[in-house]
Amino acid sequence: MKGKLTISIPSILMIMLFIIQFVSFPYFPWYDTIKYGFIVIIGVFVLRRYKVFLNKKYRIINCLAILFGGLTIYSSFINRNQTIERNPFLSAIIFVITYLLFLFFIEIMVERKKIKKMIDVFYKTAFIIAILTDIIMFLKPELVSIHGNNYFIGTKFRVVYLHLILIALYLAKLNFQSHQKKFQTKRMLSLSIWSILVGLYVKCATGVVGLLLLYPFIHIINKNKRILLNWIPFTIVQLFCFSFVYINELILNNPLIQSFILHVLKRDITLTARTRIFNMVPELLTGNTVWGFGYGTSYELGMKLGGFPNTQNAVLEWIWQVGIHITIIMLIMFAFILYFTSKNLNDTNKNAVIPILACIYIMTVLGMVEITIDSIYFALLILILGMSMEECKSKKREMLYDYKENA
Repeated sequence: MKGKLTISIPSILMIMLFIIQFVSFPYFPWYDTIKYGFIVIIGVFVLRRYKVFLNKKYRIINCLAILFGGLTIYSSFINRNQTIERNPFLSAIIFVITYLLFLFFIEIMVERKKIKKMIDVFYKTAFIIAILTDIIMFLKPELVSIHGNNYFIGTKFRVVYLHLILIALYLAKLNFQSHQKKFQTKRMLSLSIWSILVGLYVKCATGVVGLLLLYPFIHIINKNKRILLNWIPFTIVQLFCFSFVYINELILNNPLIQSFILHVLKRDITLTARTRIFNMVPELLTGNTVWGFGYGTSYELGMKLGGFPNTQNAVLEWIWQVGIHITIIMLIMFAFILYFTSKNLNDTNKNAVIPILACIYIMTVLGMVEITIDSIYFALLILILGMSMEECKSKKREMLYDYKENA
């Protein structure tokens, strides 16, 4: 039956992997225990198949991932004795283990030719969680304030990003499978309107902008495949978004930008005090640029040292956490992922990768003023790597929503 989710051990593991990588459940105090249990179960599955990620074709990306992870843990280890409630050392270990498990699991699924199945399971899992989140949000709005302005799966940003990823997964799913076009067009329109309304309801202006940018970005990437599937332009975009920390005054002095911020985003010209934070953070980092302050410390230390919740810039956040050298290694790892992705693409998987890549570009751009390089960002990059390696049985099959240019 179409649309049926077949329950199997790999499917169950995929659901677990999606939960620990893409969402959290702050309404349940015992969630961390469940999460650690999922990590152990997935870890056993992965370690029993260790020969896969020792394969030569995965060597470079795995070495970079392990190097970055090891240095992140070390950075947090030397910062473990700070006077804050959160333990950066333990937090770093959990973060590194989860993204490495995601990477190794993807490689195992590539060898088993299960990436298309994984996209399908991820989409259905995201759909169910999004529905539950929205129902609870509308029926029990008081829970948000009770749980520290958190929704069922976390902050308002997590809620909107889940809906953004849901649409992208659906588009990727379509380009790996055959469906009735009329029905799917209606579903895509419904998903988009539903997601935008949710974004407006939770008052996440940047998230709504991201949702509105999804289809334009898909179109732009499609029209400029050779450029935007290349690691060099991708890295340039990341560095430009980081440079916003230093050139924000120049950009914000533009009348068109000011009009957009004031009248569309309904924010003040300081971007809700972000410009003040950008001025403070580089000074606070003086003396800590090599190893940072430790993973996950920006909220407590930011509030303690400067009265801000985080650095409000995706790349700057990582410099705060692990230092500039480890952040550079992270960006190099991202560049290699995109390099290998572009090398492995064919006509079929290229069309499936584009909507996920559009999400990554959107989160990169939003990273100028938000913390977007997190577990979700890592997972999406690893996912497109796996999708690009998926061997399709029929490269000439007609694709719905094929983003190819018309002749």
